[in-house]
Amino acid sequence: MGNLSEHSYAFAMIGGILALISLVFPAAYYAYPLTDMGYGMLVWMWGFAMLRHMGESRIYFFNADLGEQADIFGAEFFGFLTSITCTSAIIFSGIVLIITAQKVKHGNMSDETGSKVWAIMALIIIGSCIFWIITVEYYYGVYTGTLKRGYPKIVKYIFRSGKTEQFSFWAFFNPTIGIILPFIAAGIALIGVYVR
Repeated sequence: MGNLSEHSYAFAMIGGILALISLVFPAAYYAYPLTDMGYGMLVWMWGFAMLRHMGESRIYFFNADLGEQADIFGAEFFGFLTSITCTSAIIFSGIVLIITAQKVKHGNMSDETGSKVWAIMALIIIGSCIFWIITVEYYYGVYTGTLKRGYPKIVKYIFRSGKTEQFSFWAFFNPTIGIILPFIAAGIALIGVYVR
């Protein structure tokens, strides 16, 4: 069976798989107060948002309804660029964790080199999540609120009128598995570095 250090690649493999799976789940949600009907909003790290209210579901890509063209080179450029950058970094890191774990398992890469790569990829995953947490606050709160178009549509649904002096994303939205799981994935990958 061997000891744990002989199977340290398994931690990197699990971490990589969890990092990739995390992108399927929403990263934040808002539930309308005083309702238990599942009404609210879900926001994915890569810019997808879904609003569910009174039996109606609406899907958005940043500030555009699904079906209408998103102005990614206008007001949404900041949100688009940061979200896609964070998502791409997590995808890249997850794939590298899986590939290097396979190489270490089959003896095509030394444990020492593999553990260095795992540590770097875990830090990239953690850094990407923290960067997204900060930039989503800025995008939905400060940046788009100063534009002539006003706050994003999902923010207007919270206030109903769209008129507010200041909006804090994380004051209304709660983190979900889509933003928690990458931290867990990075932690598991770092365990593989430690047990090596």
